[in-house]
Amino acid sequence: MDNKDVEAFDLELEKRHIEGLWKLYATPPNNQPPAVLKPYVWKWSQIEQDLRRAGEIIDLGPKEERRVLRLVNPGMQNRRATTHTMQMSFQLVKPGEIARAHRHTIAAIRFVVKGKGAFTTVEGAKYEMSPGDLILTPSWNWHDHGNESSEPIIWVDGLTKTPSCSH
Repeated sequence: MDNKDVEAFDLELEKRHIEGLWKLYATPPNNQPPAVLKPYVWKWSQIEQDLRRAGEIIDLGPKEERRVLRLVNPGMQNRRATTHTMQMSFQLVKPGEIARAHRHTIAAIRFVVKGKGAFTTVEGAKYEMSPGDLILTPSWNWHDHGNESSEPIIWVDGLTKTPSCSH
């Protein structure tokens, strides 16, 4: 992976309010208060093109284990989120790739857009993924992803959290 290629790609993505997951770990979290959401439309044709480009220049390894493009609402730039309660992303998994088991405090939804032969394993149960499938992963459940096929797979990733309430 050439750092100059990645930096140039990151600048292109930023113009379209998209951020690669690889940037998440490179910068400290921002604890500013949430901003006001702004309307924005992400076009599938551009997202798919960006995912394929990410597949060419983002190598997965010990540091980068998931190739994810996160949709960042223009009003939420300081929080790097899609809404106040949801982070929407697209993930590309090439043949033979595996994301090691992990878990998070927020629940996850996955909707498969393209490709088949990949899987997600949730709490030890393996689920094959095909276009149109919706996979729900509750918070704190261990899960991993892999692609045992000969074609890339793309899915929509949604990470959700319950908004905090004050009475």
